[in-house]
Amino acid sequence: MTLKNKYKDNLPNLIFSFILVLIVSLSFSRFLMFVESRPGSLLADPVLALFEPIDLTYYTFGILYGALIMAILSVVKDPASLALAMKAYAIMLLIRAVLMYVTPLEAPEKLIVLEDPFVKLFSDGVALRRDLFFSGHTSTMFLLFLTVKSKLLKALLLMGTVAVGACVILQHVHYCVDVAVAPLAAFAAWKIAGKIWGGKENGKK
Repeated sequence: MTLKNKYKDNLPNLIFSFILVLIVSLSFSRFLMFVESRPGSLLADPVLALFEPIDLTYYTFGILYGALIMAILSVVKDPASLALAMKAYAIMLLIRAVLMYVTPLEAPEKLIVLEDPFVKLFSDGVALRRDLFFSGHTSTMFLLFLTVKSKLLKALLLMGTVAVGACVILQHVHYCVDVAVAPLAAFAAWKIAGKIWGGKENGKK
């Protein structure tokens, strides 16, 4: 089947997935403003106590955007997997919202704020500090790892996941538990999306 026909067959699925991601993402953005407005609890993290924070903002987003570009270029030839990835991402945001709601946390005391350099060019919005449990950057990286099929790209994205997780810890953006839980949440979202929508999207031939 040609790529054109694949997209034609999956067009309703892709449109639904895009709308789902858009609605959930916009709702999640509003939810984050609520999270920022409420007080939380500080966690005692013995790992963060071992070192002073290092500003690794550009490294973090360099890895993340590079990974995103590679993953999109890889999965664009498989619209069913692309649709599944979008659905899994929406589910992951919902899981993250629930966990953040039930675990109000204060940012680590020596946090260096992590601001997206690209978004910062076009916005002077609130810098997020309390969107903690779990790490969105780390979980997104792991979701990209789950999405792609190439073994080489999987290896690169897995290393990227570890690197991003290390960066947000070294910058004191997240507690260690935030990073440890992130891949588990991404995996759960991927499995839930596959279970709900199943079929070819779930990797079955």
